[in-house]
Amino acid sequence: PPAQPIELIFVDASQSNQPIRTGAYRFPENKALPWQAVAVDNYLYVIDQRGPNAGVYSADLDSRPRLLTFDVTNQQTPRLLNQIPQTEKSHMNSLIRQGDYLYINEFYYGVRIFSIAERAEPRYAGGTPTASDGRYLWVNDDETFAYLQDSWGGTIWTIDVSNKAKPVKKGYYWNAGAYSAEHDKFVGKGPFLYLPGEGKVVILDVSNPEAPVLAGQFPG
Repeated sequence: PPAQPIELIFVDASQSNQPIRTGAYRFPENKALPWQAVAVDNYLYVIDQRGPNAGVYSADLDSRPRLLTFDVTNQQTPRLLNQIPQTEKSHMNSLIRQGDYLYINEFYYGVRIFSIAERAEPRYAGGTPTASDGRYLWVNDDETFAYLQDSWGGTIWTIDVSNKAKPVKKGYYWNAGAYSAEHDKFVGKGPFLYLPGEGKVVILDVSNPEAPVLAGQFPG
């Protein structure tokens, strides 16, 4: 049977008990796989895995992801303004906005940074490889450091992103079994990162980005 069309659906959730579909964007091709989105003003930025099969995430190397920009001023008829494709096969796993920048974790590369100072036209600012299968990304509030988690073994990389054009790896933390790379989403606050473990929360002190240390865990 023909593949089902892939849509990016917009929902009005102002009434949480009665969300209403307001519009949708239907992708013209059947290989799209919208993964994560961030809204800024009247624009929506979406990472699309663009795999070999419609709507199916593939762990192989057939995916060539892209960053999409939509004008969502009218959510009944959202407009695709532009797309920035990656020429190499990879996956984009995390999308974070801080200030006028988007930070993207690219699975087979590392961290890529895009400027959205011109909201309708994101521009590549810089990036750095991490030699790891990056799964999730966190950027601190003052945009000086990004933290990237390796999905194989759970290594946490600390990356200085104060110079967006030339991010620099500063250090890493690894302690087998301290936390779970399977439950990969983590958050940060001040000099600490909070990571999910098996039945616990693991706390890392990253005040020294060159040598993060285990601060504690709950329950102890």
